[in-house]
Amino acid sequence: MEETDVKFKFYSKIFHVNGDELISNDFIAISELVKNSFDAKAKRVEIIYEESKGETGDTNGRFIIEDDGEGMDKDIIIDYWMGVAGDYKEELKKKGKTLLGDKGIGRLAASRISNQLIMITRPKKKNIEYKIKINWNKIFEERYATDYSTKLREYLPENFRKKSGTKLILENIKHKWNETKLKELKNHLSRLINPLNPSIDKKIRLTLPDKYKSLSGYIFSSKIIKTPMYSIKGRIDESGIITFSASCKLIEESRLEEFSNKKEKIQMEKFAKFQFEYRYWDFDDPLLNKLSNIIDYVKTEIRKNIIYHSGISVYRDNFRVMPYGDYNLDWLDLNTRRIKRLSDFIQNDHIIGAISFSSKDNPDLKDQSNREGFDKNIEFQIFKDTVIKTISILERFRHIFLMEIKKKKKEAKKKKQKIDELLIYQKRKKKKTQQRRKDELVKVKNLKENIVNISKLTSTSDLKTASKKIEKSLTIFENSIKNLQKEEVKQIQDEMELVKNTISENKKEKKEIKELKGLCSIGLQVETLIHDGNSILYHLSNIVSDSKDEFENEEKVLSKLNNISDEVNSLQFVLDRINPITKKGYNKKISINLSDFLKNYVNKWKNQLKTDQFTINVDIPKRDIKISLMQGEICTIIMNLLDNSIFWLAQDKTNHNKKIVIDIQSKKKNLHLIFSDNGKGVPKSEQKRIFEPRISLKQDEGWGLGLYIIREILDELNGEIQYRDSPLPGANFIIIIPKIVL
Repeated sequence: MEETDVKFKFYSKIFHVNGDELISNDFIAISELVKNSFDAKAKRVEIIYEESKGETGDTNGRFIIEDDGEGMDKDIIIDYWMGVAGDYKEELKKKGKTLLGDKGIGRLAASRISNQLIMITRPKKKNIEYKIKINWNKIFEERYATDYSTKLREYLPENFRKKSGTKLILENIKHKWNETKLKELKNHLSRLINPLNPSIDKKIRLTLPDKYKSLSGYIFSSKIIKTPMYSIKGRIDESGIITFSASCKLIEESRLEEFSNKKEKIQMEKFAKFQFEYRYWDFDDPLLNKLSNIIDYVKTEIRKNIIYHSGISVYRDNFRVMPYGDYNLDWLDLNTRRIKRLSDFIQNDHIIGAISFSSKDNPDLKDQSNREGFDKNIEFQIFKDTVIKTISILERFRHIFLMEIKKKKKEAKKKKQKIDELLIYQKRKKKKTQQRRKDELVKVKNLKENIVNISKLTSTSDLKTASKKIEKSLTIFENSIKNLQKEEVKQIQDEMELVKNTISENKKEKKEIKELKGLCSIGLQVETLIHDGNSILYHLSNIVSDSKDEFENEEKVLSKLNNISDEVNSLQFVLDRINPITKKGYNKKISINLSDFLKNYVNKWKNQLKTDQFTINVDIPKRDIKISLMQGEICTIIMNLLDNSIFWLAQDKTNHNKKIVIDIQSKKKNLHLIFSDNGKGVPKSEQKRIFEPRISLKQDEGWGLGLYIIREILDELNGEIQYRDSPLPGANFIIIIPKIVL
């Protein structure tokens, strides 16, 4: 019996099987070479594409992949790099090093892309470079792989003069690369980066010819995936506890507090451990319109980008495991699952997700030999089931968010109806206001004619002088009425426009609200001005009529004309009162003694504080407190509080000692302005509501904006308004303003 020793022989075709055929496309091939660089502890990897260059006169160009890793010494090149499926990486793993590849065939990906590979490397802490050239076509010409040999050259560093690293030059590439293919490469490289670990950004750089300059630069994860409608982020620990936070771009952040740092126990006997983040978009037009306004992308671009990047990618040790997350690959069967409950379950082309873990957390998830995903074993099924459990959390909170959005939509509809009603009211108000101004101007014109007639009928020089002065005053009054008419009409038009704008939420909302405060305050003063102006004109007409009857007694006529002058001065008080809250005066900063300012301002309200039916006494103690504040802000606060007190005190027919007390107290950090009256006060049931917009206890006579405006002004100053009990039996408001803003 004869025995013969036999050995395995490796045909050169092994390189073709493990490279060109095993790796399905050029993008995966380049990814494998990039992962090898990071296994060598590279901090940066640059991928360069050059057209029509190379030592072999190639026509399709070449790729250069260069890193700043640890490089390789002579022994590693000979014993491992030139071997196939060696155990070098296994030895490194035993030493505790985390690697992206472990089969020792990643470099064969170069044979998929090019016909020739030149490798240049400088090992760490050594002043030498090595260069080796692999011609894949010549290998394939040999019957056995071991029959092929090449030269390993050693020389002083030329490519890596200051640091270690490795450069792969892929000469005579097999396929042409155009702009479309290079875009696909950039997208593929961006999806190598784990979005859950943004520190990996700026580690890969793509350098291309000038005509593709727009595609050159550092590789980042896609921008569009940073602006989802709904998102959920969390992790599963070794105890099976899922800790997560959910959010929605379409509802207020304050509403999301209850969805932060929640914990749930996973109901599975065996489970995988990983971090996850899922981002989801609904393609309904109303929702996309809202998102489009937030992120400044058109709807078609949003849809296109989401579908293009859709899928749930898997990242092990911060690098992507192919092909999970590829376009149109539904590896979790989400679309099939969705058929059961269309409205509740999500679909694969609307989600962009990332699952991240270390190889230590799930060691039984092994790569297939073709680098196309994990082995289809029981551990992989457990992994998929665990992922579905976390996706079901996203689906649950998406349903909650959709209900919230639907609720907001209903509220917005009601708000629009109220605004429409308000706009109709404003149009009517504008029309009435214009007619009132016309009537007042007619009265002033008639009054001027009467005074001119008095001047003509007398020979007394003093009377003529007084008549001319009054005529001049009335001319000023007439011009004031005309100017006020223009400003008031414009104010109402501006107010109507601002009300319309409140229907849509936009970035100008805060500015509009600030302007609306001033406009609402002007509206309140205009109503007062109409009342006071008509009253003054009435008195002026009566005085002139009496003067005609008493014409023979010039002293009495002069006295009447002096009364006219007093009435004109009264009107001037009203105009002075409205000036600080006009658009021109609102933002004027003033430095004042607060006690003196309050007394002067309250004095402008004397016609409201003293009438034929009642008198309201205002007590303002002397305090030497100086502040610096916007004129419109302090006047708006005082005006609204004063107007409220006057209104409610006027309603109380049984109170014959009506009183308002305004006190000032300087605390350590804040200034307190205390505003009290002895009216009926605010019922306890309403005390929490009175600072909300459109809440008024004045029935049809109030807008419900005064206290709300005060609250908004104080919010901007980091202050507040409070309602408290006081020694007086009526209302008591405390204005608190930090001294730091004064």
